[in-house]
Amino acid sequence: MAKARDKNPGEFQQIALLTLAMTGGGLMVLYLVLWFFMVPSVRADVETAAQDYSKLAKLLSSDEMQQMRAEAAAQKESGVEERSLQFIIGEALESNAIESERIGQPKDKQGFQEVVVNLKPGSMRQILRFVVTVDDTKKTIKPHSIDLNRGRAREGEEAKYSAKVTFRDYSPQKK
Repeated sequence: MAKARDKNPGEFQQIALLTLAMTGGGLMVLYLVLWFFMVPSVRADVETAAQDYSKLAKLLSSDEMQQMRAEAAAQKESGVEERSLQFIIGEALESNAIESERIGQPKDKQGFQEVVVNLKPGSMRQILRFVVTVDDTKKTIKPHSIDLNRGRAREGEEAKYSAKVTFRDYSPQKK
């Protein structure tokens, strides 16, 4: 009797059908898990990226950014970008009425140019205004170090400071 059951032709079809049904059910469960749990987080990420993009587009098209672009174009046309670091420092010294003991020769280092300026005694406000003027003149120039020494002041007088300021110009060096 056992042999009669083994030769049942519908058993193979039942196994095949059951295997396909189980695989289909498993894939359906996986699809539902992805749909209900994974997709909402992806949607939130896409919405966040879209909001960031719209904020960036709004910022780049703002009047302030257009004004900054116009200023940069005007500086480029006027040759501010072509002036040397020493020349810019000299102009800033004249405009801020500060005297310098010495302006060092520019030293070319790897990736930047460095100039050291020794300032004669002056007020702290003058020194800081000088540093800010040089920094604002050209976007690639940054103050690297400022060494201040306070001089002796008489009673009732404003303190005088001598300074050694090191500027670095990070613009690409032309050869």
